[in-house]
Amino acid sequence: MKSSLARENALPETMLDQDFDEISRLILDMTGISIDESKRPMIFSRFSRRLRELGLNNFSEYIHTLKSGNRLEVEAFINTVTTNLTYFFREPHHFDYLRDIAIPELVKRNQHSHQLRIWSSACSSGQEAYSIAMTLASHPDLQSWTNRVLATDIDTAMVSQCESGIYSTDSLRGLEPELQRSWLSKTEDNRWLINEELRKMVLSKPLNLFSDWPFRNDVDVIFCRNAFIYFDEPHQNQIIEKFAEFQTSGAFLFLGHSESIKGSNSNYKRVSNTVYQRN
Repeated sequence: MKSSLARENALPETMLDQDFDEISRLILDMTGISIDESKRPMIFSRFSRRLRELGLNNFSEYIHTLKSGNRLEVEAFINTVTTNLTYFFREPHHFDYLRDIAIPELVKRNQHSHQLRIWSSACSSGQEAYSIAMTLASHPDLQSWTNRVLATDIDTAMVSQCESGIYSTDSLRGLEPELQRSWLSKTEDNRWLINEELRKMVLSKPLNLFSDWPFRNDVDVIFCRNAFIYFDEPHQNQIIEKFAEFQTSGAFLFLGHSESIKGSNSNYKRVSNTVYQRN
């Protein structure tokens, strides 16, 4: 017991400048997320817990562990730094636009294939992806179509929850009671399970947006909401350029309520509030 307490007491009370700078650099390299000085308390708090869990005494030891190529700790590192705030039908005007404008246009565009492919590219725990799936499954123009929602996130724990389709009552924020009755059922442990039709529609995979994208292009709709706020402008532009490569003329891109396509990017035109269409 004494040794355990001694080790806990040995944890640093502050983070050295060189450790903060190195962890910030690793975060940028691995995730594209830009960390400034204002985030130092958050970084210190979150990674102090990693030191405690690993039995390390200082951040220098932790940085050495990351650089040693410990794959599991790199995954934990990424999961620790990412922020996951989400709920069903967040920013509801996007789902209204998807239902009323984007889908009718895409139905005309895709008459030959009778298929829509939508990508929730920063899906967090999956509420966005399942909100999209509910919109597709209930749309009268799509009843005979084959529709797929790819849900990806850099945080593997969030992807696992999305794949399970199981949510606590607290996680149902934003979901109208009628939709809850239609698309979810209560489990024996008083949680809620997305029904099988929607779970089959959603494919959940871990993906770092700054790594290779191992799927084919011609994505009809991309949702990338509230991810750009963590990236600096060069990294934002890098992702926008890659999105353009995976979409063709007429496809749609949805960004977060405080995000926009900066600069003179000619691949997309703004068609609604934080909604863009591929030229």
